[in-house]
Amino acid sequence: MSDSVWASAIILTAFLALIVRGYGLRRVPMGKSVLMAAIWVAIILLLAAIFTQFPPRGG
Repeated sequence: MSDSVWASAIILTAFLALIVRGYGLRRVPMGKSVLMAAIWVAIILLLAAIFTQFPPRGG
């Protein structure tokens, strides 16, 4: 299942990169805030998926 976690992370990163390249942060008001929020959501989801697959307590 860890392969699917990495695949989704790569797809999400590529999606964010395409958005940034396609639209650009300058054209979007508060673009940096939206981008940072999206990045934090991606990080939180990735950590949640990793902890689901590999519990930190070893259980």
